[in-house]
Amino acid sequence: LKRRLELACPFLEGRLWYDKDQTPTVEEMRLGVKRCSYFVLFLSKDVLLRPFVRKEIRWAMRYKKQIRLVWHQEGEHAVTEFNDFFVDCGTEVDSDGDDIDIAKIFERNVGIPYYTHETFRDASLSVLLKGCGFKDEAARLLQMKRPVLPTRGIKVQLLANPHTGSDQAE
Repeated sequence: LKRRLELACPFLEGRLWYDKDQTPTVEEMRLGVKRCSYFVLFLSKDVLLRPFVRKEIRWAMRYKKQIRLVWHQEGEHAVTEFNDFFVDCGTEVDSDGDDIDIAKIFERNVGIPYYTHETFRDASLSVLLKGCGFKDEAARLLQMKRPVLPTRGIKVQLLANPHTGSDQAE
């Protein structure tokens, strides 16, 4: 997801922190969350069962970060039922003494569906960019994908409609 955002908006390169890009200590992870403007959580299978993900969510909530949820829709790590995330939130996997209920991330945040197919993926990235305050970049991303057709000098050949047998355009 990080790389896709950087490819779509090159000005973001070097401005996105992803904990998997390095091997941060717990303190470096906390500082990474604290320094960010937005906390983007990629919702995939069992992600909410990971103790360090839970820590990062709690830090984001404690530091009152803007939280954006991206819900993976296809492939082996996809979760088809959104309710599964609530079930995972209620599963005890860590005991760091923090009393912040991570299920609260779903109270004010909608999961942005994310697909790998280019057309849908770009729409998802556009919604995410817009949600993070990059409205112009979000619009540009979608416009870059629209084919621009010339308006003059086009010859169109109508073929028979296979459903009606007619050669009239519908």
